[in-house]
Amino acid sequence: MSRAHTLAHLNQLPRTQQRAAAFAIRHSTDIPFLTVREFATAAGVTPSTVIRMAAALGYPDYRSFRASFQAQIKTQLDMPATATWSKQQLGESHLGQFKQIERLTEHGVPEQIEKAAGLMMDASQIHVGGFRSAYSFAHYLAYMGKMVNPLIQLIPNAFPLALDYLQMTTDEDVLILFSVAPYTTQMIELANRGIQPGAKMIAITDSLNSP
Repeated sequence: MSRAHTLAHLNQLPRTQQRAAAFAIRHSTDIPFLTVREFATAAGVTPSTVIRMAAALGYPDYRSFRASFQAQIKTQLDMPATATWSKQQLGESHLGQFKQIERLTEHGVPEQIEKAAGLMMDASQIHVGGFRSAYSFAHYLAYMGKMVNPLIQLIPNAFPLALDYLQMTTDEDVLILFSVAPYTTQMIELANRGIQPGAKMIAITDSLNSP
């Protein structure tokens, strides 16, 4: 359960509980150390909302919800430093998407990657997002990147929450937005409406003709 379970059921929750769940997803490494009141205050909801969210996700109480995040951190610490992703683990669709992205390196993308890396190095915070099939890329980058850079945050996988989340960004932040076919209009709308003046965006896609 824990973070992945919360993420998978995010869109099924009522709006106020979604806010609490989105906070848990973005701050999964903090949850093991927060009381229900501390969680509620940080997420901007009431303690009863946090308790109802935990129940809606299948936990008997908040303590069990928090314990699942503690277990997740322990599992991550026990994992080897490197891992090999097999074809079975990635799935046929994701392998195909990876191959499409790899082909983009034939069109002068290395220079763009170097520029993107410079933006990330200078950023106050880095926000990573994607919808539908692109969310797996965003989730993986945020998960792996956070191990070496605590400034990386995952944008919620729900358009209203993502839009609200981006209203808090500043001109010192960098957004990394993933989009792969079939493209979603929500990502285009998020890029147009959500990015604050002065903020930098890095778009990662699978085609030079991507919208």
